Amino acid sequence: GLPRSLEETERILQVLHIIRNLSFLGANKSVLAFNSRCKELLRAGMALAPTTSNVEIRQYCLDTMENISTRMILRSSQDPLYQLLQEELFGADRQGILTAIRALTRLAMNEQNLRALADINDRVLKRVWELVLVPDEELMATMLDYLYQYTSVFEVLSLRLPRIMEGNTVRRLVQLLTWMPPAEQRAALLREREQQQQQQQQRRPAEKPAND
Repeated sequence: GLPRSLEETERILQVLHIIRNLSFLGANKSVLAFNSRCKELLRAGMALAPTTSNVEIRQYCLDTMENISTRMILRSSQDPLYQLLQEELFGADRQGILTAIRALTRLAMNEQNLRALADINDRVLKRVWELVLVPDEELMATMLDYLYQYTSVFEVLSLRLPRIMEGNTVRRLVQLLTWMPPAEQRAALLREREQQQQQQQQRRPAEKPAND
């Protein structure tokens, strides 16, 4: 679109911030989810290029989508908002990815969306699995929540996953049970070294007193 003035950008941000705040209240979720003008505004905001000037606008729209997603009803798998949420997973903005995957997870909590969500693109599933393997605790947990939700409502997905994911899926999932974030790994390593040093000191024979 045409370049925005600072005043226009500030006004847009104020409006989106208000809508975002309203979306946190349960009584407002359905109102926003069924309002066509609101959904068109969210669609336009999420479709903006991920440039520095658009970061806040896009995030406010994504936050609102996450909040109202359990009340939204998708028309089909080609619903523009659903398509934009999936495309967000391929971006470089970590917060955008987290918000989008949480919204996608919540969409599957509404039974009326299951038909639209049933045929998940292999490209999306591969991307989710890639993000599961990133050494980022919050990102990994959020992606696993998505996989848990979708495999619980779509049994066929449990058959598709091993064929789509590279490597031994089951082995990798089991490995995640013992995965620790880097900070905890370092702390555990330090504790182990301290214990080894204490054991070595305990095994050393007591020094004999020097002869007079």
